[in-house]
Amino acid sequence: MKGFKLFILFFFASFSSYSQKASVELTIEWQKERVYLKQIEDGQKEVLVPYLVITYRNISNEYITLKKATPDDYYLTNVSLIMYNTKMQYDERVMYLRDYSSNKYIYKLGGFIIDEYSKNTEFSSPIIDSEIVSHIINSDLFELYCVLTVQKELEVNGVNKQLRCFNYPDKDYITFKEAQNILFDYQKLDSEFDQVLTLEPNQVKKHRLSLLGYLAVKGTFIFKVTEDDIILHDFPNITFNDKIYKPLTKDEISTSSVQIEIK
Repeated sequence: MKGFKLFILFFFASFSSYSQKASVELTIEWQKERVYLKQIEDGQKEVLVPYLVITYRNISNEYITLKKATPDDYYLTNVSLIMYNTKMQYDERVMYLRDYSSNKYIYKLGGFIIDEYSKNTEFSSPIIDSEIVSHIINSDLFELYCVLTVQKELEVNGVNKQLRCFNYPDKDYITFKEAQNILFDYQKLDSEFDQVLTLEPNQVKKHRLSLLGYLAVKGTFIFKVTEDDIILHDFPNITFNDKIYKPLTKDEISTSSVQIEIK
C-alpha cells in the first residue's frame, strides 16, 4: 500500500467581521473502499482513497447564492491540454500512467488545470501558458477522469459493463467508445442553475469528490479555491418560498486551500 502524508493548510483572507458573510473551506478525508481500477488495486482488498471536501458555510442571517467551486458530481475534473496521435482509447491509455510522486502541483478549482508548484503560482490567478500546456500530467488526469466518470455513469444507470482498465469480477468488458454510445441515451441537458448553490441563514452544505485519479498518479497537490471562483457575476436575485436569495461579492467571502502528498 502506498504511503502518504497529509498536510492541511488553510489560507483565509482577512476580512472585517461585519462584511464577511460566507466561507468556502477545503479539507481532505480518507475512506477505506474496494478499488477496481487496475492501476491501483484489483478489488481483492480495501485501500484508503482520498476525497476533497468542499464546505460552503453561510455565516450570516441572509439568504445567499454562490457558484459551485466545481461542476463535478463524483470525481474532480481536469482539462486535457495535449492531443495525442494514437489509436488507443482512454481506457487503454490509463493503464500506462506515469509516476509523479516526486513532483508538486497546484490546482485552482476555477481553472481546471494542474500547474507545477512554485511560490509564484500559489497565489496567482488561473492562467494557461506554454509551461502548463506542455505538462503531461493534465492529460493523464483528464483521461483518468473520463474513464472513472464513464464507469460511474454505467453503474448509476444500471449497465452491468466495465471498461478495460477495471477489474470487476462480474462485469463484461466494453471499450470506452462503446460505453459512450450506451450512455448517450442517458444524457441530461445542463442548465446554468445547476451550478448555483443556495444557502439559508447559517446553513452549511458539503460537496465531496473522489481523488482516486490522484491516488493513481501520485504526487503532492495543493488544491485552491479563490473568491472569483465562487461568486456569481451579473446573476439576479432568486425568489424561492417567498425568500430572496442574493449573490455575494468577493469581499464578502473567505476561501482556503489544502495540500495532500501521495507517495
